[in-house]
Order: sequence, then C-alpha cells, then structure tokens
Amino acid sequence: MRKLQYQRDYTFLVENEDGRMRLRAKDGPVFTNPRLAPMLTFLKDIHLVDGDGLTSRGQRLVRAA
Repeated sequence: MRKLQYQRDYTFLVENEDGRMRLRAKDGPVFTNPRLAPMLTFLKDIHLVDGDGLTSRGQRLVRAA
C-alpha cells in the first residue's frame, strides 16, 4: 500500500486513510494492464466495439466462434 501511495500509481480501488483501508470507488473500468487501452483502441479501429459495447460485426464474430 505504501508503494502505491508514494508512487501515486493506484492499481487497486482502495487507499490508505488514517491507517485504514478505504474504498476509492465501487465500480467502473480500471486499466491495470498497460496493454488493455491499446487493445480497446484496436478493437474500435476494426469496428468490433464502440461506446455501447459490441458492434453488430463484433456480435457476428462472437456467435461464429
């Protein structure tokens, strides 16, 4: 926890407050892997996902798998 506190590199949704662990957020996406954001960009570029989730093209590929 101290390592994360001093580096300001939070990979978890908790933080230390007055010696206690406190939730920072209850839900939502957290990019903990440096490859995740480029992967999502790639999937958007090839029209498999968009802001609403899987596109119709993406859904066809999932059904075919």
